[in-house]
Amino acid sequence: MARQVWALSDIPIPQDGINENSYYSNFHYLLSLEKNKHIPQNIKRCFPWVILYLWKNRNEFLFEGKRQLPTELVAKIKEEVEFWFLAQEKDKEVENNLRSSTQRGGVSWILQDDYGKVLIHSRRAFFLVSSLYELKSIALKWSVECMIDHRKNKVIFALEDAELIGMVLRPKAWPSLKFQSTELMRTLSKMDWWRLEKKKKINNRGAFLIAQSVTRFDLVQSYVATGSPDWLKQFFADEEGLPSV
Repeated sequence: MARQVWALSDIPIPQDGINENSYYSNFHYLLSLEKNKHIPQNIKRCFPWVILYLWKNRNEFLFEGKRQLPTELVAKIKEEVEFWFLAQEKDKEVENNLRSSTQRGGVSWILQDDYGKVLIHSRRAFFLVSSLYELKSIALKWSVECMIDHRKNKVIFALEDAELIGMVLRPKAWPSLKFQSTELMRTLSKMDWWRLEKKKKINNRGAFLIAQSVTRFDLVQSYVATGSPDWLKQFFADEEGLPSV
């Protein structure tokens, strides 16, 4: 089982094979892979997860009689590695909807039906925001609260930020954001049914433009209204019926 997982992980084994008599030698080899420029980064950085999940799989088999297939285990490992490193990356984007000088940010949400028709939308300005990521977290929590207030208890939340989705669905990968993750889950638990989906930024332009109006045009008044805003009616009309993912 273990040999199959190591082979499927694509981590190269030592030329002389695995040293079955020395854990130190094997760990030294795995750590040395970081200096090998010929090995892709996504492969050489995943060995801690291979060790972790082999150990967890062994314990599950011994104590619960459960065992995952090597292919399933490797797929899980690669997924967790990707999310963990994504969580560690600092957000370097400079968005127009946040001015660090005034610590002001604009956010918005749009409620659409299955055909893309805008039912309700809202905009709000937040102040004393320290970072773009904080603004995004605030925006999601506020959006969920608004859906609950409008008695919309079965909602798909389409977000462009994979980190934000990961923070909610995989909180262990974001230990420094445990408080925000807990607060979001507590709010989401008040709904009958919900789902978070990754949405391409180009397909979320309407919400971005509404949020951007806070900083671009100094429109700091918060509001909620039926339909789409007058200045974007044609924009949303053109998008109706188009795939959103």
